[in-house]
Amino acid sequence: MADGTLAIPVLPAFEQLRAERTFDLEILKCIDGRASIEDIVVILSGRFGLEPDRCRNSLKRFFTKRFERS
Repeated sequence: MADGTLAIPVLPAFEQLRAERTFDLEILKCIDGRASIEDIVVILSGRFGLEPDRCRNSLKRFFTKRFERS
């Protein structure tokens, strides 16, 4: 942080964060006031090739994390 001209290295932690944020953004895109959790599970499972249970667990973590902050 001392030298703002140096390149930022690509770290594995950044790749993980990018993947998480991409999925979070896709969840937010699905929230339209009509879709249920199960609707979003179907959409995102198909889009990302995830097992529905894994996708459902990710959605639960996403919403739990947001509601715990408020």
